[in-house]
Amino acid sequence: MAQTANAMKNNKTLSSDYFNKPWTWYKRLGYFLFFVLIVIAWESAEDPWDYWWIKYAILTFLSLGLFLSPVDDIAIDDNYFYHIRRSLLKSKNKVDKYDIATIKAVRCLGVHVPGLSLQEMTRTHRQLSTETNTLEITFKDGTYKSLELAIYKKELIFYAEKIRERMK
Repeated sequence: MAQTANAMKNNKTLSSDYFNKPWTWYKRLGYFLFFVLIVIAWESAEDPWDYWWIKYAILTFLSLGLFLSPVDDIAIDDNYFYHIRRSLLKSKNKVDKYDIATIKAVRCLGVHVPGLSLQEMTRTHRQLSTETNTLEITFKDGTYKSLELAIYKKELIFYAEKIRERMK
């Protein structure tokens, strides 16, 4: 992964960098506060000692999943397209690198709009919906790759156009 990061720094790179944008973390913090509110409401609705450990275990697991789930980012340099999944846990980071010279066609699907989407952040079994956009890549060898990304449609179209420019 270090070699890929160095390769990205050496060339002129365009990157979405959603991981470092404050609104990504504001949304996650908002969901966390919502979870805390639910636990407080649950706590006040019944005897405080009934099932207290279940309430806090649920809050803990939801919070860990929320803050540690990877964030989708994409980047393009002169020769490669990168699908980057960044997390607060370095072991969950992943970079998929695609050689632009091997790409035959690229297109975008989806209607992602700004908003709060729990599926967008937790990366659970996502399907084509308002939470994700799909980038479909067809390679010259006949293989096909479909990436479901939590990236805004306009940005994804911009990156698809940049890939097409570099394909020529």
